[in-house]
Amino acid sequence: MGIRLTGVKEAIANMRGVKRVTPQALADALNIEAELIMTESKRSWVPVDTGTLRSSGRVESPAIRGSNVSVDLGYGGAASAYALIQHEGNFNHPGQGRRKYLEGPVKNRASKLGPSIARRLAKAWRKVT
Repeated sequence: MGIRLTGVKEAIANMRGVKRVTPQALADALNIEAELIMTESKRSWVPVDTGTLRSSGRVESPAIRGSNVSVDLGYGGAASAYALIQHEGNFNHPGQGRRKYLEGPVKNRASKLGPSIARRLAKAWRKVT
């Protein structure tokens, strides 16, 4: 009795394709998630007085270093000291604004991150398999 494997070459080619597209697909997925978080933060969380703090919010381009993929997002620039005080302080913000204006949206999105990223990766993988 023997076992015959078929499609091994195709399976290996598919795995190579998946390996090739995964870092960029992950970078794209993380970037979309970071933009969603920043949008929620700017729309509903960040304190607005003059608008300087809100306009300092940014999402950096994804960084791919070997098997590590990251996206940085935050507030600050010229408003760094003010951003930190507003984020950690306990101020009364008339109108829009509350503390933890970046941490809050990250926590709100946390339960959706894994499934959303998995869907985006699966879509990218389907294109190469």
